[in-house]
Amino acid sequence: MRPILPCQVSKSGEILSPGVGYFLSHAAHMTASGTVIGSLERLGKRHLLIIEQENPQIRIIQPSGSLVMVGDCLGYLSEASLPCPVRETAHCAIQTPSDGFVTWIAPSGHPYKTPGDTVLPGETIAVLEFMKIRLEIAYQGTHPVIFERYCVPSSCAVLANDVIAQCKS
Repeated sequence: MRPILPCQVSKSGEILSPGVGYFLSHAAHMTASGTVIGSLERLGKRHLLIIEQENPQIRIIQPSGSLVMVGDCLGYLSEASLPCPVRETAHCAIQTPSDGFVTWIAPSGHPYKTPGDTVLPGETIAVLEFMKIRLEIAYQGTHPVIFERYCVPSSCAVLANDVIAQCKS
């Protein structure tokens, strides 16, 4: 049997890498220890990556064969697999217009928004990059809101309509 490395799952459903190595994605399957989501190859050994939830719905975002570091986001649990759904607490969800890579670190090196900031209509909160195109993601509402949090890590692969940030009135 291969050595097992348990992955941490954040409150927002991010599945985090427990170590440094090359990530290899697998079709998720159940074992006595939990759900295997892939493996991590390091120092010539392959370790099974598990999460402790039974039959979770997951979406892996890291390409198979990519080098990952401790705490890198490997994928996400669906809202149905989370104990408390992410979107229920939000008054406003900022979504991506298409697939790509989202970054919320501005050229200044600081996040576009931090929790508690006021977001005005039209203000940029993140940037989406796809096919060598850089698209600013701006708040599309008609009244100011309070920024709560980013829902994905910066420089993360996203799909169209993924929620990347939450705000409240």
